[in-house]
Amino acid sequence: MKTLAVISGVGAVTSLGLTAPQTAFVYRTGHVGMRESALLDQAGEKITLCSVPTLDPWLAGEARLIQLALPALEEALGQLGEHAKSLRIKVYLCVDEWLAAPRSPADNAAAGQLPAQRVASALLFRARSLAHENVTIETRADGPGAPGLFLEQAWELLNVNAADVIVILAVHSDYDPLIVSELEQRGRLFSSDHLDGLIGGEAAACLLLTTPRTASKLGLTPHVAIHSVGTAYERARPDNDDSAYEAAGLTVASRRALTPLTEAKLKCGWLLADATYEMREVYEWQALVTRSQRALELPQQGDFPAHRLGHLGAAAIPVLLTLIFEAYRRGAAPHPRALLYAGSDAGLRTVLVVSQPDDSKRALERQQGGPPPPVASTDGAKTA
Repeated sequence: MKTLAVISGVGAVTSLGLTAPQTAFVYRTGHVGMRESALLDQAGEKITLCSVPTLDPWLAGEARLIQLALPALEEALGQLGEHAKSLRIKVYLCVDEWLAAPRSPADNAAAGQLPAQRVASALLFRARSLAHENVTIETRADGPGAPGLFLEQAWELLNVNAADVIVILAVHSDYDPLIVSELEQRGRLFSSDHLDGLIGGEAAACLLLTTPRTASKLGLTPHVAIHSVGTAYERARPDNDDSAYEAAGLTVASRRALTPLTEAKLKCGWLLADATYEMREVYEWQALVTRSQRALELPQQGDFPAHRLGHLGAAAIPVLLTLIFEAYRRGAAPHPRALLYAGSDAGLRTVLVVSQPDDSKRALERQQGGPPPPVASTDGAKTA
């Protein structure tokens, strides 16, 4: 299969860990990131969220997003070392849709910036201080499915030598009174009386995308190869009554992503999704697994990190890729090829097919002093 790009470094901050390795290790132990927050629901009761405990409990909104994203960005860029000072780096910042709209009268002023712009400005300033002034940033306020809209463009930049490193930085937080209120009003907030809902969460993840040759020059080992991407739009959304059983958009996206895999006569055995406890997402998952059997092989393992990390929002795909990266790096993945997907509230569905590169397998063999062991099972639900 053709390789669009390789992931040569990661960074993450989640409710389970303040770095990518911490998150991956604690996730594998089966821990859950839920804790009581300082936010109240309409009944005046404290909301339970999957939140990062080291952040100020009174910090919310875009200020919280910036504090979430900075450590993930620093962790990832830190892996470039002194090379960062001379590399051409482009950052794609993925945020949730609401950040592209005004939230206050100041945002409506002619000279005012939208929340997404203020977050991007703060993160760009930090990226340039870690690397150099020629770092550029592009903001995508398209929610969880955003990476599918620019991954092929990112590959072109790397392929034509217009950039040395593509940084995908994504951040999401439901730790905000306005977001909690909106979720509750729409009947989407998980509670003991409403099991068909989502548990609020927050996370930031950062990926370093390079070509295999650039990774070798930088002394980095790529642990994930991205092979194909498929995108499409779903009619069923949280704000309408269209049936999620149809899952037409997800089906189209998965077929686009899986075609190169099946043409190479290969199959996947590890599936990851951003599904929460909302039934429409469960229906989509069932449709995907049923309609993709020709590209899957036994045993099939399904992982739903949002069940323990909380709603992942715009950080969904980077967080899933971070977990895959660390699993391949440590020899804990259930299969050498993985299928993952995420969906935005506006209907965008993105599906990716990734695998463990040969460089990663050789690094693991050297680390363990012999051939890689048989793939190990991680925490997850068996789908077959």
